[in-house]
Amino acid sequence: MRRLGLMNRFGLFLFGSLLVLLVSCAPGTGGLQAPSFKLIDDGSGLVRLDPAGVGRGEAVFRLNLEISNGNAFAVRLAGLDGEFLLNDHAVARASFTEGVSIDARASVVTPLEVRVPLSDGLQVLPDLVALIAGDATHYRINGTVVLDVLGTEQRLPATTLVSGVIRQPIRLVAPQVRLNADATNVSINLSRASIDLSMMVENNGPLGYELRAPALQLAINGRNVAGTDNINVPIPAYSTTPVTLRFDLNLLSLGASVVNDLRDLPSAELSVNGAFSLDVAGITSASFSAQSFVSGFLR
Repeated sequence: MRRLGLMNRFGLFLFGSLLVLLVSCAPGTGGLQAPSFKLIDDGSGLVRLDPAGVGRGEAVFRLNLEISNGNAFAVRLAGLDGEFLLNDHAVARASFTEGVSIDARASVVTPLEVRVPLSDGLQVLPDLVALIAGDATHYRINGTVVLDVLGTEQRLPATTLVSGVIRQPIRLVAPQVRLNADATNVSINLSRASIDLSMMVENNGPLGYELRAPALQLAINGRNVAGTDNINVPIPAYSTTPVTLRFDLNLLSLGASVVNDLRDLPSAELSVNGAFSLDVAGITSASFSAQSFVSGFLR
């Protein structure tokens, strides 16, 4: 009986200790520390920007966040809901719902992607202009986090989760263009010919744009044979976009040599020349003087 009494007292002590631990960890008791957030500069910033009318018409930011758990027990970040601000302007929602487990007194790094719509985002354009010009751009995420502890979720009070400065100069560069023989078509009749010249325009940069050319000239074996006007093509960031230009030729004015070149077009050297510009609407642009836009053979 005495041994049983000792075991009962030990069991009560153990149960009481676990109860104290559970109560101290339970939401709403004041024993739960909020996680801290820190931006990891490497890999963070503007990922891509497509202006309105190009691609998805949005600016995408990736923020690599180091999330630290100062508690003596593991927690699970069940969600984050807040606002993303640039230079004190609220420009998008910042949310995270995937769930991240964090061990006791440990840290994890997880990416948070924020999408800023530009279709009606005129307010944010000056901030994006400053950012890609390399000016200091202040960012901040205000919001709440939801923690899961022992299967119970608690929404913590709203606060500034992370803030700092981004500097990210970006310069527009000319796209890489190559001829696409498989999609090029040539039509010849007695006095006229037309060439639907297909090409692939590669934009390897983070800025999408409108490719504009007021006039481009087609040359076959170094001789200008036709022109085309008012090219305006949306080219999203990090994309390869098919573009087809229609050139109409007057064979009576060009002579028999051009007709022979057309009949053996794969062996002829083609070049498209002229000035063009890249326009990121409302943000930046770049102009390129008369030069070879694309050249090569349709082999």
